[in-house]
Amino acid sequence: MARLHDPDKEISALECLIKFSGIFLYETSVAYVTDDQKMDDLRRDARKALRDRRDPDIVGLALKHEDRDVRFWAVMSFEFIHGRTDPWEHLVPDLKRVAVEDTDSTIRSQTISRLRYYDMDFIRALRARTKDSSPWVLMRLFSFDSDKPERRREFPIAP
Repeated sequence: MARLHDPDKEISALECLIKFSGIFLYETSVAYVTDDQKMDDLRRDARKALRDRRDPDIVGLALKHEDRDVRFWAVMSFEFIHGRTDPWEHLVPDLKRVAVEDTDSTIRSQTISRLRYYDMDFIRALRARTKDSSPWVLMRLFSFDSDKPERRREFPIAP
């Protein structure tokens, strides 16, 4: 955790903590437990250290990282709450690149969700030219919601 504050070691520390945290990294209203409470606590401490270190500079580096888990963390760490988006604006071009080029469909899907708060024109343009075949990406891209009648008409289910 101390290496997160060393500019020469922060990205490798970030990767180690992400890997170590595992499923605990994205724990929300569901709390994970294993048969090793001490390790569970250490994983939660790693999650907290990562959350506390989340800022545009480190997220920008992580968006370009070769490791899938690091890129996923970067996308999931990207701020999208109204009023807090300004410091993140300079990373939007990187986020757009990830939305189009990343090899992982889960990352592309989550990236599209974040981009909705930054550039809907990009989302509309991507809808028109996408060749993506991932159902998760397409559902995010087209804001598919089966509870909305207009969406059901747009995407009819074949008999």
